[in-house]
Amino acid sequence: MIKIGLPNKGRLSDRSLELLSKAGFKILTKERKLSAFCENFSMEVIFARASDIPGFIQEGMIDLGITGIDLVKEKGVCVEQILDLDFGQAELVLAISKNLDKDQLFSKKLKIATCYPKITKTFCDERGLNADIIEISGAVELAPKLGLADAIVDLTSSGETMRMNDLQPVMTLLATKACLFANAKKLQADKPKIDKILTALESVLLAHEQKFLIANVPKTSLPDIGAVVPGLSGPTLMSILGREDLCAIQVVVNSREMTEVIDRLKKLGASGILVTNIEQIVP
Repeated sequence: MIKIGLPNKGRLSDRSLELLSKAGFKILTKERKLSAFCENFSMEVIFARASDIPGFIQEGMIDLGITGIDLVKEKGVCVEQILDLDFGQAELVLAISKNLDKDQLFSKKLKIATCYPKITKTFCDERGLNADIIEISGAVELAPKLGLADAIVDLTSSGETMRMNDLQPVMTLLATKACLFANAKKLQADKPKIDKILTALESVLLAHEQKFLIANVPKTSLPDIGAVVPGLSGPTLMSILGREDLCAIQVVVNSREMTEVIDRLKKLGASGILVTNIEQIVP
């Protein structure tokens, strides 16, 4: 049985469970439950703090886990990054109080508050920043207001929280997002089962920004259709009962290109255009 670790709370937790569900894994969860079994696959889900998951993977307590790149780097563990996911994007930044001049970064000894002491120390050493690193957990943005620090190193996605606390980002330490990580030994020992999980998850990620388009098009326009909607391997053509002048096409289109594609199809005489969502794509 494959054991996979998921964050036990927050946005990463919700998105991770949603991803497994869309991939076809039926997992019954209850509030405050520490683990759950998958009904239709030999897999157990372990709910843990996102920061604990990297260590659990390295020690072989779980086979797979979803967590952030930032947490893996902070823990300094040896795990395999096997799949990039489409959520949890953020940047780990050095932000200073608006009362502190940027020129003072290299001219005075800073007090930096952070949940990422190892990454921060490495960054300061590499950049020649003279700093005392203060490790705190939670509400890092308040540290300068409370007089605990001159600056912070913390995650930001929109920057809104930092602006609300009068902080200005000045340097980016790393970009992060959620990924699926694996224990190297378990990856080889349970390769067939893990490959099935990977295929299912990849099919959801591949379908995420794609739409399924169906349209009736004049047969005289077929030579130009392929250039408008190339699809995964070209549009599928179907005959329409009782119509010699028309045929139907089915094709996968990136949602970001949909408005332009529909406009170009209409100029080629397309009608009856239908666009639907796609749950999974298996190449």
